[in-house]
Amino acid sequence: TITPSRTHKFLGVVIDQTLRWNAQVAHALSKGTAYAMQISRIASANKGLPAYLLRRLYLAVALP
Repeated sequence: TITPSRTHKFLGVVIDQTLRWNAQVAHALSKGTAYAMQISRIASANKGLPAYLLRRLYLAVALP
């Protein structure tokens, strides 16, 4: 028998049983937050990347 699950990922989109976007939004937020935290780790004032490169990295990776 096939047991139902609460969410399913189909073509990169997370869909729940009631066809709401809550699971997709939560997944995208957690992924974006993880990228932003990783970028902040390399943004050291003394030996980190320059601000214009950090902005470019953030716009290219964390926002989409």
